[in-house]
Amino acid sequence: MLGYTNVKKRISKYVLIMVLFIALLMVLTPTVFAEVDLQNPGIAIIEDIFNDGDFLAKEAELRSQFDHEYLKAHDDAVIKYFNVIESFGTCSDGDITFPDYYGGCYIDGNGFLNVYVLRIYDILDSELNEFLQMLESNGIYIKEAQYSYNELTEMMNTLYDYWISSFECSIAENYNMFYLSDVDNRIIVELDDFTSAQIHLFNQYVTSSSMVLFAQSTGPVTLDSNVNPGAQLYDISMGYRARRNGLNGLVTAAHGTQTQYDGVHVYVGNQTIVGVVNGRKFSGSVDAAFVQTETHYTPTNNLGNGAVLSTSTSRPPSGTLVNKIGYRTGLSTGTIISSSVAMNVSGVYLTNLTSTNYNSLGGDSGGIVYATIGSPGIRYTLGIHTSQNSAGTTRYYTKADEINSALGTTRY
Repeated sequence: MLGYTNVKKRISKYVLIMVLFIALLMVLTPTVFAEVDLQNPGIAIIEDIFNDGDFLAKEAELRSQFDHEYLKAHDDAVIKYFNVIESFGTCSDGDITFPDYYGGCYIDGNGFLNVYVLRIYDILDSELNEFLQMLESNGIYIKEAQYSYNELTEMMNTLYDYWISSFECSIAENYNMFYLSDVDNRIIVELDDFTSAQIHLFNQYVTSSSMVLFAQSTGPVTLDSNVNPGAQLYDISMGYRARRNGLNGLVTAAHGTQTQYDGVHVYVGNQTIVGVVNGRKFSGSVDAAFVQTETHYTPTNNLGNGAVLSTSTSRPPSGTLVNKIGYRTGLSTGTIISSSVAMNVSGVYLTNLTSTNYNSLGGDSGGIVYATIGSPGIRYTLGIHTSQNSAGTTRYYTKADEINSALGTTRY
């Protein structure tokens, strides 16, 4: 039988280990969440941090897949894009005011910026002429547009409104995905039943505009949360730290929290409470939840080996190289396919998402999506990963600007 002194020593040793373990968790950046079912609501944080030095090495490895000349042209093209957008000015609410002659833009396979320009009635007014001269002087490729970016955006809204107003309509149910193809200066509508008869019905009841092109559906969208058997935990990844109503916290995907109610507890290892869900939206242009953290648990902007995620948000164009970090697949890279995507996810209508081709798996939802721009590279916050199509070819993320606007959050 153990003596009192030996038991006391063992207990002290156990307490010391637990204190050190909890202290370690408190200083690390949380990256993964999971929530049990509604009988025992809560999100359990699992730590998954890059070892010192691994992060920058992985970034360099992914970037080395691309030709040096392409990377040089690409980085230059992103900067030129921002200059083009800034030249348009903004409204009082901060939104960009796109002129009617602007048709959108994209970075091509060689890394060069292409800008669509609509020559209104083939008459060059002074403003348009000045814009064209600016593009030419900066070595930006000019392409003839048939539709302005404003017209394309209006058509995206029209198709989305038809979804909302035509619930359980067979025509609406036949297209569960549509997106703005920046490369084609068109809207692409994916049809489950891709037949001439269905296209005729669409043209008759939705729109017959030549602005819309049709394609075979790539399958339904699956949300990248992950269910652990037995424990029934939904694993999702951390996005970025944020502040809401003066309270510190972090942003992750809303669909992983699986509840409409605030106040769901957030745990470390399902033991130590580190915060609560305090704000959530899973509709429209946002799939995100704000987790208010306790004072003893502070998320950081550190990605690893001194790499820091910028608190500045950005909306780069199609063709931009972007990175995603999720606990299932870690760091992966890809390019932006479309700057505006709408999808029907099991009856939840989402819009204005961004599509990419980086790698992801279930559990990566909520993970940060960022882009390294300029030299020295600034890692701009783009948004959080949301989902992928069933074909596994395309991934989608929610824009950080949309999240911050909807939830009232800010980066810090």
